[in-house]
Amino acid sequence: MNFIQLTDLHIGDHPSEEYENLDRIVKDIQRRFTPERCPVIMITGDFVHHGTDEEYLQVVQKHSELKADGYQLLACPGNHDFGQGTQGNFNRYQPAARSRYLRYIHNQLLGVDQDKQEEWDAGKTVYPAITVFQEERVVFVGLDTMHGVLDEKVHLATGKVDYNQIMRVTAELRDAKYNNFTKIVYMHHNLYSDRPTMYLKYRDKLEAELVAAGVHQVCFGHTHNFEMYTSSGLTQSMKSLCGRKVTDEFKPNDGLKHTLEYYHYIIDKGIISATSIQFQ
Repeated sequence: MNFIQLTDLHIGDHPSEEYENLDRIVKDIQRRFTPERCPVIMITGDFVHHGTDEEYLQVVQKHSELKADGYQLLACPGNHDFGQGTQGNFNRYQPAARSRYLRYIHNQLLGVDQDKQEEWDAGKTVYPAITVFQEERVVFVGLDTMHGVLDEKVHLATGKVDYNQIMRVTAELRDAKYNNFTKIVYMHHNLYSDRPTMYLKYRDKLEAELVAAGVHQVCFGHTHNFEMYTSSGLTQSMKSLCGRKVTDEFKPNDGLKHTLEYYHYIIDKGIISATSIQFQ
């Protein structure tokens, strides 16, 4: 089984640039892959930059092309999806923007949680989100790294997976029904970053619990840099990949041309290999 990771789209940061680059990424995916070969596309947060209706509608429009092609989309929220940085206040989230995330991304794009809007607007979360591919013996678990900081007065761009999510996901993944499954967790915040304004609170606790639950791969973004990590467990190692902001062009090592980048994963008998897809 194969899957693709996109992260940190930030539609609306530079109003035309990110959308045009997202269009290039969608076209590149359609050129290289098919849903039969690579059925899952995972987006690990920061779909939008300010959380406005206009930004979310652009996201839905472009990702709906992939959904119409037959890809299954998985998603989790990032800090900008909840309106961080709007109205000149970097440290304040907007309830209206958070409400839009569920309405546009879960309800409209993913086609799930239509009955959860009232609970979500009251401050509850719909995560962990569990998607099982029984025949391929793969389970994906999405986490909400924003839920734990919503009530904090000072959080900047930090995140936290609340205790309830950690306990629910580890109990689920330790269940015998997932024996011999490949276990993949996805979230927005970087599990290993120690940047004071962007780190994931209680990350050591979360890492230990995921390793103990037999997780094979963790996928995230947030810090806009490409990094790979390995955590050693008693029976296996847990790999992690931090993705670059996919709608930003950058110069690779040769420095000759600006490129865009996203990530392709191959799962083969429980072994996961990740490849950076770069193109002009």
